[in-house]
Amino acid sequence: MKKDCAPVAIFTYIRFKKLKKIINQLKKNKLSKKTDIFFFSDAAKNDSELKKVDKVRKYLKKIEGFKKKNIIFRNKNLGNGTNIIKGVNEVFKRYNKIIVLEDDLDIGENFLTFMNNCLHKYNKNKKIWHVGGWTYDINIKNEYDIFFSGVMNCWGWATWKDKWKFFEKKPEKLINYFNKDYNKKNKFNLNGRINYYNQILRNDNKRINTWAVFWYAQIFKNKGLCISPNISLVKNDGFDKQSTQSHPDHFMNILYKTRINKKKNFNLPDVVNEKFDYYKLLEKFFRSKINFVTKSKYILNNLIRKF
Repeated sequence: MKKDCAPVAIFTYIRFKKLKKIINQLKKNKLSKKTDIFFFSDAAKNDSELKKVDKVRKYLKKIEGFKKKNIIFRNKNLGNGTNIIKGVNEVFKRYNKIIVLEDDLDIGENFLTFMNNCLHKYNKNKKIWHVGGWTYDINIKNEYDIFFSGVMNCWGWATWKDKWKFFEKKPEKLINYFNKDYNKKNKFNLNGRINYYNQILRNDNKRINTWAVFWYAQIFKNKGLCISPNISLVKNDGFDKQSTQSHPDHFMNILYKTRINKKKNFNLPDVVNEKFDYYKLLEKFFRSKINFVTKSKYILNNLIRKF
């Protein structure tokens, strides 16, 4: 198989400064000039956002430094979830693999190398469905630079066309699937630590419009595994007032603080084995971060802001 670079799809809306930041970070990756890049620019929700969207789109037209640039301007506001689903599908009409970024992420200079190495090495492995660039800040004892688990993280990720073909956003179907088996639902929710199932319910009643939980659900149903780096190559810079899904002051955000791995070379295993002890480490990590004290501080701060 030819070791060519996967195309990168960037999804953007009105965050001009953050978009500019991640483009500059991408250019510092040595593979950027060998990479085709797609920009999916969502349209304004209302008149007050027209200027912000226009500023982003003018900047997109000026970007250079990649092998080939493709810009898709949405004619109506799709929302982040629909924009990503449609965009990934569009890229897979021309390519067999993809790297996906959103404009509110920070990435390291090694990001493209890591993602492409993993996409190439595990291309034919039927167990691996997803390559993640972000991971929880947990001390992983491992002789390699990655591990395999059922935990899907979507901040800087990649996959292959033959895996993505199973993606579907059908909340009713998933609700029926999980309601038949409590143990499956509990495992899907990381033993009750994060209520992913509730995200499916909220999509079903149109309270939110997201995509990632449905990709995770397909990986889960098909007993697929995800690649995670021991140390994150990505940071989420999106916890602000422009965030569509998360409040910048929510107590859960403490889980997502990470550092960025600066390694240039990565040691990847030839044999794929699920790291079962990771789930216990993850539960311990959640318990240490989200407890009575952190929740109490969150409630107190909310009360203070109201008065």
